[in-house]
Amino acid sequence: MTAERPDGINTIVHRRALLIERLSYGLILLPTLTEYLENGSLPRTPRDMITEFVIGALILGFILLIRSARRQMVRLEGLRRTLTSALIHDLKNPLTSIVGTLYMIREKDLGLSERSKLLDLSMEACNSQVQLIDNLLDVDRLEVGDLVPRVREIDAPGLVTGCIEASVGAAAFKGVALAGTAPEAGPPLRADPDLLRRVLLNLIQNALKYTPRGGRVSVSAAHGDGVFIIEVSDTGAGIPPEHIGKLFAKFYRVEGSDRSARPGTGLGLYFCRLAVEAHGGKIGIDSELRHGTTIWLRLPQPAR
Repeated sequence: MTAERPDGINTIVHRRALLIERLSYGLILLPTLTEYLENGSLPRTPRDMITEFVIGALILGFILLIRSARRQMVRLEGLRRTLTSALIHDLKNPLTSIVGTLYMIREKDLGLSERSKLLDLSMEACNSQVQLIDNLLDVDRLEVGDLVPRVREIDAPGLVTGCIEASVGAAAFKGVALAGTAPEAGPPLRADPDLLRRVLLNLIQNALKYTPRGGRVSVSAAHGDGVFIIEVSDTGAGIPPEHIGKLFAKFYRVEGSDRSARPGTGLGLYFCRLAVEAHGGKIGIDSELRHGTTIWLRLPQPAR
């Protein structure tokens, strides 16, 4: 039997649990051994054999529970370490950017336009940190039902256009073309404007993150048959088919592809899913390797 690597879990606790599990296999033979020591013979009657078989099966079931609990402990510890590392990375990077730009502003003789660009970078880094913290807080609140969308009629074209404009700076810094089309006039959209704005910004920023320099991200929105449709497409590497159905799970990150090289908490798309579902809507992904990805969401829209 091969022991799983503890991955940071208390080594002594892990070794003791593994030792208990391995020694417990011997308990399966305990009823037979007891019978032999007491009577000098192995069980002969069908009743005795069935009894000892049932007891052995119960002991084996208990051992398998111990094994499952130990493996779950190792898996959760690995997940905790991965999440902690991702959080530290995602919080540290914006801070490093902020410190670096402020240092350049203070120490170097820069023109007004250069200072303005550096301040824009600092603002973008601050917004990235705020978004991560908001996601952490609101995911928990959405899960337990404490965060209920404050639904009202909103200006859907204005919201979509505003999110695109707010992401232009990040796209330019990354060297990615960002284009979008606002929906034409149609039935009113009832939604929480703050939550919907954060969902769309999450999707745009996620697309920018995984689109190489020189690539393109496009945002489109339209009124459908009883739904409001938003799509965010990129020209990135695409997502392997086996991962597509799992991307909206909590803490899930694609491994073994270009996306695995970029740390992340795995909370962004999970937050988007919870927020869209809280509106009674649906969210999904269409992707093809080497041909990019499209994330779409559909929100219910009442008729005029």
